[in-house]
Amino acid sequence: MRKKNSLVVEFTKRFIKFYRVNEWLHILGLSMLGYFYSTKSPHNLFSILLLMLISSLYLAFGYSSNCILGKLGKKTSLSDVVISILPCLAGLIISYVVSFYIFISFLSGAIIAVLYSGPIVNFKGTPYISLLSNSSLFVFLLLFGIFMGGGYLGTETVLFLLVVFMLIIPFQIVHEIEHRNEDKKDGLKTTVNSLSLINARHIIFMSILLVCGIVLFMKINYAPPLFFAEVTILFCISLLSNIYSLSYNTRVALSCRKFMRLAGIVYGAVVLLLFIRNGI
Repeated sequence: MRKKNSLVVEFTKRFIKFYRVNEWLHILGLSMLGYFYSTKSPHNLFSILLLMLISSLYLAFGYSSNCILGKLGKKTSLSDVVISILPCLAGLIISYVVSFYIFISFLSGAIIAVLYSGPIVNFKGTPYISLLSNSSLFVFLLLFGIFMGGGYLGTETVLFLLVVFMLIIPFQIVHEIEHRNEDKKDGLKTTVNSLSLINARHIIFMSILLVCGIVLFMKINYAPPLFFAEVTILFCISLLSNIYSLSYNTRVALSCRKFMRLAGIVYGAVVLLLFIRNGI
């Protein structure tokens, strides 16, 4: 019995490590945001569980393939490639049964993930495209939630997607700064490696400024959930207060990223509560 238990524990540890579960578990909140933004049935537990399954398969593939495909033909075995692809195949099958729009979104995200990490095109090593493509991969999680909740891509929804996309950009830049030296060793010319620190900060500032402009436009012209614009602007201010301490020092970048991650989780939780309250 003990031997069986130890095998289960060992398998679970390897599973979590291979698919990098600890790195993306909190990101499932993006799917929940999309769902409660659009749903008219907030208490449909089956839909929520199905959404979490599809999103988890998408993230498991995306995060594992980022490591596996980049080392294809070098330190990667064929079995690793197959194991990495399995969540993608399962996700495509399940999403096709559930919703054609979720299937198309999943397929599009999977293709971009392969182009981002794969050895042939390798968006990851292309300045600006790496930033935009990696940021867009997380937006597909919102689309899963929106379509699962019965929503559609109207003007207000597109603006909401744009807000999240622009908010992800600062996180991606800080992530690239943290891994700057590793990427240089691997010969990857990422966005950060082709920019000065000042220009990297300028991109962050412009993305945050655009977010503030969009949420104010939404508040004036549409009817977003109460306090959504105000909470988003406060979140933007918290990001800006942290960005100006950012440097190319790995420890500083890591500290900045930890703060942003915590602030992002708090912001996401508050916005989720606003969406749930708005849908009740």
